[in-house]
Amino acid sequence: MRVKQFLVLPKLPERISALQQLARNLWYCWHWDLVKLFIRLDSEMWEACYQNPVEMLSRLPQRTLQKAAEDDGFVANLHRVFRDYQNYLTRKRWFQKKYGDVGVHPVAYLSLEYGLDTGLPVYSGGLGVLSGDTLKSASDLGLPMVAVGLLYRYGYFRQSLSSDGWQQERYEENDWYHMPVQLVKDKDDHPLRISATIDRTPVQIQVWKVSVGLIPLYLLDTKGNHRLVHKDDKLSCWHPTPLVGRKVPPEIAPTSHPASAKRGKALCFLSDITLGMQGVKPGQVKWLRINESIPRYWSTGRRWRTSLSSAGWKAALWPRVQWGVVPVEKDGSAYFEVPADRSIFLQALDENFREI
Repeated sequence: MRVKQFLVLPKLPERISALQQLARNLWYCWHWDLVKLFIRLDSEMWEACYQNPVEMLSRLPQRTLQKAAEDDGFVANLHRVFRDYQNYLTRKRWFQKKYGDVGVHPVAYLSLEYGLDTGLPVYSGGLGVLSGDTLKSASDLGLPMVAVGLLYRYGYFRQSLSSDGWQQERYEENDWYHMPVQLVKDKDDHPLRISATIDRTPVQIQVWKVSVGLIPLYLLDTKGNHRLVHKDDKLSCWHPTPLVGRKVPPEIAPTSHPASAKRGKALCFLSDITLGMQGVKPGQVKWLRINESIPRYWSTGRRWRTSLSSAGWKAALWPRVQWGVVPVEKDGSAYFEVPADRSIFLQALDENFREI
């Protein structure tokens, strides 16, 4: 049986159809007059969608959109903002006035994260905010620039407080089809894919585009290219999901395997990974992510029993190396090798490589 996926979009009345185009360009995030229009549509929905206008337009009831189209004041403000947007895209800017059309190659701007707006969570801190502001300023100045970054499917986590006051983290996979990003396609209207060789391993990359005023930002997506440590024992920092300590797997008793020791390796074997993991059923853990950390750990509020071994399940928030993932067998066992004399900790993952 073949299952087809359909993307259902709202039918915007003709009088307010410009909202769809305005929502697809991050120009809105530093032009308050446009933001006020989205808030005017439905302020509660605006906050519920984390100030993401694309998702908001897809969730608004048809009657709300029709009511806005019949509001002459709203339509007049929308047309004024849309004229400002079109003028922004076409008028000459500082760079063109000073240097003219000199036919220069665009500046390539690369960053690991871009903090452009709350509705596009592909950043976590100061580096992202600086990069995002750089693109906005480059757009206002008319600089010939193309930006390139990475697409993080989980971005940063949402947090809340439990009834007893503990922080609760919630990782949500970003739905790019309801965000101000567009899948780049080739001349045959197929998703554009490029290939790169990283450490002698071919990697397929899908490309998404974000319009930041006049600046195109291309985000590289490597979903599905997971390196398996049991097949490739080289270092691999492949997964963007931030580390979060969750449940407690069994401790690993220190041991030495002669064949592994000769090669400077440590052989690790777990007989039942779900043993002692509260709320986790047998067969639920499909993969283990292997991490290495320096032997210092922050406390996240959860108190777990101390392990005398250098191998254990830690809530480490210190810099670490992610070695890769290993499969968990049907009986719950897992085995792998890592360089000897390293402090490692593990994370349990489901079939979609999400942390349990």
